[in-house]
Amino acid sequence: MSESETTMENKYSGVLFDIQRFSLDDGPGIRTTLFFKGCPLRCKWCHNPESWKKSPQLIYRGHKCSGCHQCINVCKHSVIYINSSTSKHEIDFSKCQKCYECTNVCNYGAVDIIGKIFSVSEVIDLLQVDYPYYGRDGGVTFSGGEPGMQSDFAIALGKAIKNEGLNLCIQTCGFADTEFYQQIHQYTDIFLFDWKASNNEKHKNITGVSNASILENLSYLNQLGKRIILRCPMLPEVNDTKEDLVKIAELYKKYKAIENVELLPYHTMGESKKFQIGREADLFNVRIPDDNDKKRWITTLHALGCPAKI
Repeated sequence: MSESETTMENKYSGVLFDIQRFSLDDGPGIRTTLFFKGCPLRCKWCHNPESWKKSPQLIYRGHKCSGCHQCINVCKHSVIYINSSTSKHEIDFSKCQKCYECTNVCNYGAVDIIGKIFSVSEVIDLLQVDYPYYGRDGGVTFSGGEPGMQSDFAIALGKAIKNEGLNLCIQTCGFADTEFYQQIHQYTDIFLFDWKASNNEKHKNITGVSNASILENLSYLNQLGKRIILRCPMLPEVNDTKEDLVKIAELYKKYKAIENVELLPYHTMGESKKFQIGREADLFNVRIPDDNDKKRWITTLHALGCPAKI
C-alpha cells in the first residue's frame, strides 16, 4: 500500500468491541472476525447486546471482581458502590461520566471498557499475525453489531484488507443504506446475510424495524451476483412455523446468488451480558430449541428444495 493510500484510509477510524481469532463459524476456513460496534436492530434475543451502542461503554463483570474497592475509591461520581444488603459491588450506569478511571485501577477485568477505537492501519497490523493461518479459504469477517453503522470505516478497512490479498466476508443484518452495499461489495467475497422473519409485522415485533429495506438490499446484492449465505436465527414458536420455513425456501429459490441457508438455533448467551452493561433482561419467553425442532426445520426445508444446515 502506498503512503498516500495509507494516509487516505487512516482518515477513518472505527470502534470494535471484539476481535475473535481462529473463528470457524463466520465464513469458510479459518478466519479473524472483527465485531463492529453499533446496530440499528433491537432483536429481543440478541446475544451481543454490548454491540447496540456505537461508542465505547462501561461494562461490569461481577464474577471477576476481587472486592479490592479500588474502583470505588477513584470514582468521583458514585457510579460504583457497595450494596448494603449483599455486600457486593453494584454500578449505577446512569451516573457514569465516561472518565473510565475505574478501569485503570481494576487489575482483574471486572470493570472494563467495551469498545476500542482503531484506525485502518492499526487493524491491518493486528491482522498480519493471523495471515499464515488463513490458508486458501480463510480470511477476515466483519460482524457486529452491524458494519454498515460505521460505513466509512468499514469501506476503508475493506479496501485495505482486499489490498492485502485477503478473503473478506461481511455479516450483515441487511438494515443499512444501500449506498453502503454499493461500495463495500467490490471488496467482499461473501455476504453472510441475516434473515430474521419473512412476515413484516413479526419482523417489526421481534427486531424493532421493518424488513422492507432488508429485502431490497438482499435483492440488490443478488442482482450484482454476489455470493450470499442466508443466515436465519431460529426461535421456537416465533419464527420457525411452517409458513416461516416456506418463505425461507422461497427466498433461496428466488435469489440465485444465495448459495446456502444456515439455521442458527436460539440460545440465551446474551442474557448475562445485559446486566453487565446496565440493561434489564427483556421479558422474552422463548425456549431453547431441541433436537426435534432442528430435525423439523431441516426436514421441512430439504423437502422444499432448500439445502439448509444447522
